[in-house]
Order: sequence, then structure tokens, then C-alpha cells
Amino acid sequence: MPVRFRELLVYNDNGISISLKVEAPIGTVVWGPQSVGPNSMVTIDPTLLPSDCPSVLLEASDPTHGAFTQTFGTAPARPGAPSYMTRVASRYFTIGSFRGNFSAATEDGN
Repeated sequence: MPVRFRELLVYNDNGISISLKVEAPIGTVVWGPQSVGPNSMVTIDPTLLPSDCPSVLLEASDPTHGAFTQTFGTAPARPGAPSYMTRVASRYFTIGSFRGNFSAATEDGN
């Protein structure tokens, strides 16, 4: 059974607007680049995110400071049991600095 991506949240805790791009899996743009205002949050529509997604890349940029990225990726939980993303939440809290977490599951839910 496919593992569905349920939630992807990005908080821009900076006092400046950023341009945000999301790749899921890495190499496949699923959202953006779009502007995210200062001190705001964006929730990426889960229908834009693929099932059985092993990785995510977030790219935040602004004209003054350039682009910065954060990646999340999964590894097999045990031999022959790949795991996939179910939730990612990340904060872009100072220029070039991310802090985030993710949840993942295997096809059998373990």
C-alpha cells in the first residue's frame, strides 16, 4: 500500500520575504518558487506531493543573500523495507538557517 505524504509546513521566521521552492522527491519541483512573506507560514497542498516520497529539498532565497537549502531523506527501516515521508515541518529562522523535523513510515506502517 502506498505511503501518503500528509503534511508539509514551512515557517518563514525572518523579517524579510523569501522565495521558496519545494522538490519532492529531490530533483522534482512540486511547488514554487513562490513568495513567502516575513514571519509567516505556508502549508503545501498534500495533493501536490507524491506517495512513496523518500526525500524533500527546500530552497529559500532572497535577492540580497542568495539561495539556501535544507534536505530531508529516509533510509530503509530494515533490509527490503524502504521508508517514505509522511510529514515535514521546517523553520527558516535566520538568513541561511533551517531547523526542521520529519516523520516517515514503511509500506506496512512500521
